[in-house]
Amino acid sequence: MIYPPIKELIDKVGNRYSLVVVTAKRAREIAQQERALEKERELAPEPTTLESRLKRLERASNKKIIKPIIRSVQEVYEGKVYFVQHDSGQPEEQNPELQQPVASQEELPAE
Repeated sequence: MIYPPIKELIDKVGNRYSLVVVTAKRAREIAQQERALEKERELAPEPTTLESRLKRLERASNKKIIKPIIRSVQEVYEGKVYFVQHDSGQPEEQNPELQQPVASQEELPAE
């Protein structure tokens, strides 16, 4: 059995398409955050003693790795991430050049 149930996830966001979009966007955010943390760790100074290195390796080996897509699905199910639908019918980003009239009434040729 799949957990969390797909039907319950769809009920939370409205439809399958929205579910895919929301989870994919959140998974990308999580992956970007993880990459940023890895870069910070790379820049951090290395531990100098053998004991501190062993402790770090032990913590890393005990850490359970959860893929970003799984984490994003869990967040949708828990209500931490949600979908807001805009019913305006307008695209969110509009190009101002496309909104300008092609020609005004005065510029049109006379018949």
